Parts: sequence; structure tokens; C-alpha cells
Amino acid sequence: MTAVNPRRPHSLSTTPRWGLDASTVTVTTIIAASGIAAAFSGSSPTGHRSVDIVWCALIGILIPLLAVRARRVAMLTSGGVASVIGFGGDPATIIMSIGLLGLLLAIAASPRRIRRLMVVAGALTIQILLRGPSYGFIGLPTIVAIATVLPVCISGWRMARAPERRVGRWAVAMVAAVVLLAGLSSVGVAIRARADVQHAADEAIEGLRLLRTGDTDQATAKFQSSSARFSSASGSLDSFATWPGQLVPVVAQNLRTLQAASSSGVTLTLSAAATASTADYRALAMSSGRIDLAKVASLEGPVEDSLGAITSALEAIGATGSPWLAPPVGSAYSRLIDELSSTRLQAQNALEGIRVAPALLGADAPKRYFVSFGHPGESRNAGGFIGAYAILDANAGRLSLGDAGPIDELYRRPPLYRFDPPVDWESRYGSYVVNHNIGDHSVSPSWPVDASVIAQLYPQTPAGTPLDGAIYADPAALAGFLSLTGPITVPGIAQKLTNTNVEEYLLRGQYIEFEGSSAERKDALEDVARAMFDALTSRPLPNLAKVASTLGPLFEAGHLQVTAFEPRAETFLDDIDLSGRWSIEPGADYLSVRSTNLMANKIDTYLTRTIDVQTQVDEQTGTLRSTIHIELRNDAPAEGLPPYLIGNGWDLPNGTNRTLVSVYSPHQLQSVSVNGVPSGARVQSEFGGPVYGVVAEIPPKSTVTIDLELVGTVPSWPYRLRVLPQAMANPDHLTIRIDNGTGSSRPLFDGTLNRTVVVKRR
Repeated sequence: MTAVNPRRPHSLSTTPRWGLDASTVTVTTIIAASGIAAAFSGSSPTGHRSVDIVWCALIGILIPLLAVRARRVAMLTSGGVASVIGFGGDPATIIMSIGLLGLLLAIAASPRRIRRLMVVAGALTIQILLRGPSYGFIGLPTIVAIATVLPVCISGWRMARAPERRVGRWAVAMVAAVVLLAGLSSVGVAIRARADVQHAADEAIEGLRLLRTGDTDQATAKFQSSSARFSSASGSLDSFATWPGQLVPVVAQNLRTLQAASSSGVTLTLSAAATASTADYRALAMSSGRIDLAKVASLEGPVEDSLGAITSALEAIGATGSPWLAPPVGSAYSRLIDELSSTRLQAQNALEGIRVAPALLGADAPKRYFVSFGHPGESRNAGGFIGAYAILDANAGRLSLGDAGPIDELYRRPPLYRFDPPVDWESRYGSYVVNHNIGDHSVSPSWPVDASVIAQLYPQTPAGTPLDGAIYADPAALAGFLSLTGPITVPGIAQKLTNTNVEEYLLRGQYIEFEGSSAERKDALEDVARAMFDALTSRPLPNLAKVASTLGPLFEAGHLQVTAFEPRAETFLDDIDLSGRWSIEPGADYLSVRSTNLMANKIDTYLTRTIDVQTQVDEQTGTLRSTIHIELRNDAPAEGLPPYLIGNGWDLPNGTNRTLVSVYSPHQLQSVSVNGVPSGARVQSEFGGPVYGVVAEIPPKSTVTIDLELVGTVPSWPYRLRVLPQAMANPDHLTIRIDNGTGSSRPLFDGTLNRTVVVKRR
């Protein structure tokens, strides 16, 4: 008989000891396939494609490898979360999620743990997470993915055999050592370079500010200094010492962002310095009523070059964005991106302005513009009733003033002027009979619509000719012009007119001095317009930047509006918000409160409006409820002023203000009250949305309140509300509160409505 060694149990396996069984081959193949698939998932741990392939491959191998050893409950947990995430991805990811759910059901139903099912589930889990959709804040999907695979990682490590854990420890130690050494070799250089990049960015931003104010000499110096700092940082970040850091996630993103910022900064600031030194905006000041169109044209090349550099820098720096930037780098990155984006838009507008300006100024053919002088003391939706007019001619860059006078010179007795009303005009404003009362052509809140009306009517007047555009200006705008020219002396007017007193004089003083609507007063108003234009065309004016900073707020508030009838010029003026066009931002809510005087006097000079908006939004249903509280305070006295200021033709006591308040909102009106008493409202339509009109009579030295309740739906999230202003004699005070269920009563805006106000609530 053959002796049997009791220490060696008899093996019944037919597989040689040096071979691999079918299960091991299958598992190994699946792990390898997972690594290959992960390598080409497109996930970007470092931002360097070749390095990312290696990292993703390692992750794709590690998770299914650990899944082979993990407990079923851990796999069910990780796989379940991954499958839910995957259903928000592309079709391929959704298919993998469905397959993973089927595997998880099989794993749960099986009486024992099957290695092949576990490894496939682990492979599908990591593939889904690497290809999953974006959601939440930047970086959230990565954080969720790490949390999702933790159960498998922890369980797989604990269940691994001792030799496997030893190998794992050595592998982890080696990877950690490489990461630590590579990171440390780069961090020191990056910290020093970051200071240079931050200082360079600060100088570049200051240079851009100086350039916008017209200080080209100081701007050039700032850009040159910024370029030197960017160049120094770029040299440090491209050195051999930073190369290992490109292998390390998080470190690589910070290095890459700093490198892009520094290298793009060199190009950007050198281009900006060249633009600042060659494109002298100060040369654009009007001299003797003429703007040198050749100088305007000479700016096109430098501005175009600067725009190209800004665009290239923005694209290069924007491509390096990452959720893993260190706070100092991330803060500087965000600020630079915001500044570059804003500057690019300004450069685009400047370039288009340079290209459009010659045509507007009569380079190819003489241009003629109708100037409407509005009086907000007799309010209209665009601002004020047009009491006087002038014709502005532009020929080869030279400006001159043609006919001017009181608007009633252009009135037409029957038969009336031919008139084709714009959309909604007849239903909203037909009662004004604008083809007789031309002074009412400012009744629409959109100046281009009003301008289209005067473009039809003026050519039919005795001295009328075709027009190329129209300008609206009120006393506040004239005060702005006088701040550029200095004081003017007008024959027949006792006081010298300055930027500090002309508004008060035109709103009230002229009616007191000349007793209402006398012919003498009307002649004086024409004289004011001519004296101001003479000052504009004969005196040295500040540079373009000073002119822009002075007139910009007047355009924003609606005191000054310009539109042209040539399509390209009209689009340009719309784009830079000079035209006063009524515009609704897609996806945003809107509101505008407009007053129209109903008594043909100038009593709105004494009217002050307070608008309080309180809105509740429901994030679950997307509904909103808004309360608009409007307070109308009439400070006019009952006596002591000329009838043209405080009188009326309605047999009402002197000093009474009778006004139509129109509320523009896309939402449905639920109720309206005046002084707390339920009232009705005139419901009309304009610009594709409803308009709610309420008539209010306000006794002298009294206040009337109007409350409207509106309900509707949130156009999109995050909720945004735009409130458009009306250019009144006294600016409105606006308060906005938006509650999304938190019960917050803190105003999102509380101030003067002298520009379009935009607030946002998530």
C-alpha cells in the first residue's frame, strides 16, 4: 500500500497548480477592461490628457478589484447610488445604470457572493461615476462619486487577505510618496508665482479702469508694469521645478490656471499697452462743432487688436477653470475672468461704435435728427410731454442746429397728418390724436416707438424733411450738458444758467418768470436750446471718457435717449442701452410703473413716487404672488403758483394732481385698491404683455396709495426681477423684497430707481 502524507490533503482539482481557473481569468479580464474603458472616459483629474488617462485607468482598475473582496451590502450601497446618478446622464450611461440595477438584484437574490457579479458591478459603478452628469455646484459630482465608492473601498480593504493588504500598503505608500514629492516641488514655486500673478492682475485691472477714464499715459504705465510681473511669473511656472506637479490632481489645476493667467497676461497687457499708447481717446473731443472722423477711424485697428488679445486671454484662462483651485488662486481667477468678460463686451461695443459713428455723423451723406425736449412736469410714459423741438444736422462730422421752437408750431388742424399707428398704439394711445397733438409723441415707454411716430409726422410739416433718427432730452439731460460746457447766458433770462440751476429753472422757474405759457416764455426756451448748442460746439469739451461718465447715468435713467433709423446703427444703440427701447430679458420677470399726466399742466414737478414690491415665490410649484404698493405724494400747493403749473381744466381744486398710473407686469391682476378701497383697473396690452391702468386724483399736499395684487409663474430659476425706470421730475424710491419661503423681510434693493434694477433670488 502506498503511504499517504497526512500533512498534504489529496487534491481533487484537475487544474495544475501553476494555472489559472476560469473565474480568475474572467475577473482579471473584467478588471483590465474596466481600466481601459475608464482611461477613455473623458474624466479630467489633472487637466492634462495623458496624465488623466493614467489616473482614470488606475481608478478603473482599483474599484472593481476591491469589489471582488467587498461584502454584498457595500456593493449594493455603492452600486445603488451610482445607478441613480447615472439615470441623469447620456443614453450610454443610462443603459449602464439599467444593467447595474439588474446585477444588483441578482447579487441581492443570490444565496452566496459571486465574484464575477461583484466585479462587473464594481466596474459598472466606476464607469457610471466617471461619465455621470453635472449637477449642483462645481465639484459636487466629484465629491459625491468619492462618497459613493467609499463603502466598496472600505469593505474590500477589510476583507482582503493579508498578502493583498501588504501589496496594497506598498502601492499606496509609493503613490503617496510620488504625489507628495511632486506636489512639494511645485507648491513653493506656485506660491511665489501666485503673488506675481495677483499683483499683475491688479495692475492690469487698474490699467483698464484708467483707460476707460481716458488717462492713457497712466494706463500704459500700468499695463507695462503688469506685463513685466506676468512675464516673471510665466518664467517661474514653466521651469523644470513645476513639471512633477502636473502629475498631481488639484496641484495640477492650480499650476495650469496660474500658467495660463501669466502667459495670457503677458500678451494681453502688451496689447493693451500698445492700444493705450496709440489709441488716444482724448483726441475724440468735439472741436468747433466738429468731430474728426479720420481720428475716429484710426482707432479701429488698435481697438480690434486689443479685442483679439482680450478674447484670446479669456479663452485660454477660461479653459483652465476647475472646482479645485485654492482659495487665493480661485478668487484671483474669478475676478480676472469677470473683468476680462466685462472688458471684452466694452471693447466689442467700442469697436462697433467706431465703425458705426462715421455714418451717424454724416460721413457718407448728411444726417438729420429730431430733438424732442421733454418736460417731466407733464409726465408721459417715455418721460415727459414734448414742449419744444430742434433739428440737429450732421455733415461729415460737423454738427449744426437747424429749426427750433415750441412744439405747437408743428400742430396740424384738420385734415390731420397721415399716420400709420405702430402695434398697440391705437388701443393704448389713440385718444391722444398724435397726428394733431405732435407733442404727445412720447406716450409710449419705448423711445424707438415714439421716434417712429415723429419720423412719420415731421416730414409732413411745412418745413419738414425726412429724418435719420430722434433724440429725447429733458431738463436733467440739459443740466448734464452744462456740466460739460460750463454756464450759459441767455438774452431775456435774468439769471445765468448752470448745471446746478437749469433743471429747476426749466421745471418751475420759467413759468413763474414768464407767467405760464406766454409766447415770450416759449421764445426763451428756444433761446436756451440755441445757447446750449452754441456752447457745445464752440467751447473746449472734456475727453470722451469724461463725456461718457457724465451722460451715462442720464441714459440709464431715461433723461437722454437716442435712436437711429438705419438698422445697424439702431442695433448698436440698442445694444449699448442708449436708445431707451423697451426690452424684456428672456427668463426674467419684469415690472415698470409709469405715470401720465391727465390735466395738461406741469404739476408732476411736485409729484414723488415710492414703489414697494413684495413677492413670494414657491420653489415647489413655481408660482409667485406679488404685491405692488405705490405711494403718490403731491407736494403742490393749492395757491401761490401760476395756473400753468398747478391749474387744471377738470373743475378740480388748484393743486390737484390727476394722473394715470400704468403698471407693466406679465402676471395676472387679482385685486387693486386706492387708499385701501377696492377699485377697478383698465386692462390693456402692450409689448406682448398686460398693462394695468389706475386713475388717481391727489389733492394738494396729500398722498394717495395704490395697491395691486398679482399672481403668476416664475419664468425660470434662479428667479430674476427687472424693474425699468421712468424719467420723472423727482426720481422714484424703490424697495424690493422677495421671499422664497424663508420668511426673510430684508430688502434685496432699497434705493433710488435711476436705472434698470435687477435682483435675483434662488
